[in-house]
Amino acid sequence: MQLNNNLRIRISLLAAALLLLTVGGWIYCFFRPHVLLLHVLIDKLPCKPLFDKMGEWCQNWQLPEFVVYNLPGALWTLSYLLVVEAIFLSKAFAVRIHWAAAIPLIGVVSECLQALKILPGHFDAWDLCSYLVPFLVYAVVPRRT
Repeated sequence: MQLNNNLRIRISLLAAALLLLTVGGWIYCFFRPHVLLLHVLIDKLPCKPLFDKMGEWCQNWQLPEFVVYNLPGALWTLSYLLVVEAIFLSKAFAVRIHWAAAIPLIGVVSECLQALKILPGHFDAWDLCSYLVPFLVYAVVPRRT
């Protein structure tokens, strides 16, 4: 019975992670300026006309800047945390938190290096929050497993 329950939890976590990854990717692809490296790659795909149609449809929507520029990072961070939780579900909290910290830590370090002009890019405090808040919630909210 416990094995089936753990399997259901893992599948639910992975499905939620995939949904968050997809929504973040959708926002990133269709609402950001078309100067990103991702758009260069999309231009080479055979399904480019589909992406163009989706892009035209999305131009009718005006999303807040936070949603367009910061929310995808938060969704991707949360997606990663859910995958970590699914993989290490039955492991001790110390193991889970160790693995969970990896991607948010990379995000925080990269933002700090951007602030110091060591890494190219634009420092954004909201990006910092987008990496830290999901991790802090993950670290603080108790789980029943």
